[in-house]
Formats: sequence, C-alpha cells, structure tokens
Amino acid sequence: MKRAIRLAASRSRAVSSKPGPSLQRRTFINPTASKEMLGAHAMGYILGVLGHFSSVGVYIDAGSRYESSKLTGSSHIMDRMAFKSTTTRSGEEMSSAVDSLGGQILCSSSRETIMYQSSHFHSSTPTAVSLLADTVRNAAFLPEELETVRDAAAYEIREINAKPELVMPELLHQLAYQNNTLGNPLLCPEERLDVINGDLLRDYVNTWYRPERIVIAGAGMEHQELVDLAYKHFGDMKATASAPSPLLQPSTNGASSRTNPPTHLLPPSSPSSPSLYKTITTAATSLFHPSPVPASAEPTWQELAAVKAQYTGGHQFIYRPDLDMTHAYVGFDGLSIHDEDIYALATIQILLGGGGSFSA
Repeated sequence: MKRAIRLAASRSRAVSSKPGPSLQRRTFINPTASKEMLGAHAMGYILGVLGHFSSVGVYIDAGSRYESSKLTGSSHIMDRMAFKSTTTRSGEEMSSAVDSLGGQILCSSSRETIMYQSSHFHSSTPTAVSLLADTVRNAAFLPEELETVRDAAAYEIREINAKPELVMPELLHQLAYQNNTLGNPLLCPEERLDVINGDLLRDYVNTWYRPERIVIAGAGMEHQELVDLAYKHFGDMKATASAPSPLLQPSTNGASSRTNPPTHLLPPSSPSSPSLYKTITTAATSLFHPSPVPASAEPTWQELAAVKAQYTGGHQFIYRPDLDMTHAYVGFDGLSIHDEDIYALATIQILLGGGGSFSA
C-alpha cells in the first residue's frame, strides 16, 4: 500500500513538473485582462481565460434606481423584451439562433444594472456576441411581442403578490429609500404596463444604453478574439452629446409631467379578499404618494445618473390576521461596494445567516 501511494505521488509530481499541451491549456492559466476602448468612448473589460466553455456579457449601468416617473417600470420590461425581434432578425430567427448556441443566454435587470449574458461552447462565441449586440442595439419592440410581455409581467406580479416573503424585500427598499433611487420599484407597477410602449422603450435605450455606460466582459476565449468581436459589434458606438434626453425634458405646457410614484409593484387580488397590496396602499398613502412635483423639477438623465441614494428609514406595520405566519424584516443603512469595510460587512452577513447558508 505504501509503495502504491509513493508511486502515485511520484507520478503526480511528474505530471505537475512536465505538463502536456492539454494540461497547460486547462490549468495554471494566467488570465490576461485589459481595459479596451471600443470606438470613441465605448469601453470593455476583456478577461481571456482559455477553456472549453466561454461566457460573455454586456453589462449596462442602468436599472430601476435611475428611472424617473416617466420611465418607471421600463427596466423590467426591457429585461423581458430581450432576444425578441430586432431590425436585423425576426423573432423566429432570433429564437433559432439562440437555440443553436446549445448553452444559456439570458437578460437580467436589477436596481443598478441590466445584464445580457451568454454561456456556451467556445466555438459559438461569435454567434453569442452577435446576438447580444443585436438585442442591445437593434431591438424592434414589436407591438404583438410587447403585448405578450405585458401579460407575462402581469402574471409575474400576481405571483409575487401571493408570496409575502417576496413582497417584503420590495417594501423594505421602498421604505428605506423613500421616493428616491433604490426605493424605486424593481418590477413594473401594474398600472404602468399599458403605458410602456415601443417608443418609450426606444427612448429608454437612447437615454441609458450609452457606450460610456456599457462594459463588455468575457472569459473562456482568446483575448484578441473577444477584442475583435467587441470592436466588430460595438466599436462604432459614439458617446452622445451631453444634452438631456428629450424623454426627460419637463413639459412645456406648464402642467406637471410627473405622476405620483407607484405605491407598490403589486396589483390587488380578487375584490372579495383583502390583499397585501390593498392594506399597503391604505396604510401608506402619505408615505408613497407625495405631492405632485412641478414640471421644472423633472430630472435630466445626467441628474438621475449622478444622484446618490438617500437612506430615509422608517417603519411600517401591516395588519393581516388572515395570514398563517408573521413576516418581519429589519434593514439598516449599508455600505457602498467601494467602502473599505465592505468585506467585513459581507462576513457579518454570512455569520448572521445571510447568503446561501442553511440558516438563511
């Protein structure tokens, strides 16, 4: 037995000291990363790590925290409209091309980013980057596809309405950051679904999908290959003039163009039973329905991009004796990801049962 162990160890050392070509390709790789300028102002971060699989993503500095009252819910609908018809591909062609990847391609929106990402076999990287660029830059926003997405979003909202554990984090954000940035609803409020159309989404793209707000990142392919693909599909993007987007200009008729912020992302359930939504809207009318803002106060996109999240805090009690369980959420003002104590905070979160631990 000892001889066998020594023999195995010696073979292991031999393999480690004299790796063959395939082993050199798959292990002990020093990734090459660089900051590339794509076009005049577009930017990408390229991480080249060789392997059998590749991942590439287009990450946009956008999301619900940047939405003005005119844009409320747009990030959610942009997410759901990804990989549909474009000006260069029909819906069927897009679906067929996505299926041909044999991997995973998705779009995800959050409060602070919209992510388009693909994971696939390395040979499909050119197709993947082409599809990502097409849906980011050339979305058609066809009325029939929008109608289907509205129905799906309404169903999604109703499903969340039935689950207090999903509702409460949204309420916590709206209470912690009342009427600003991170307090904006993550999902499109139901009353906004019919308002969001193709023209509004195109304005959203023109406002936020700017090259200086886009990062392209990849892993698993040759560095230069991804640089070339990024130049091919994004290199002609130019930073636009700093003039405010027409979408965010105040009304010229003197009337307020800002609607009251939505009280919640959730629709009411059946009229016969009291819903969490109805309870919230009754109890928090003054909290989530401030007085209309004058038209002159409608922010420009530059102001929305620069504004910092303002923690307001507060408390809210929702009386629901019909529920079997009591749900309690407590939140505190946290740290910026750039704060030097962010890792200590992350460690405390795990120790307290956060993340994917069993106690969570």
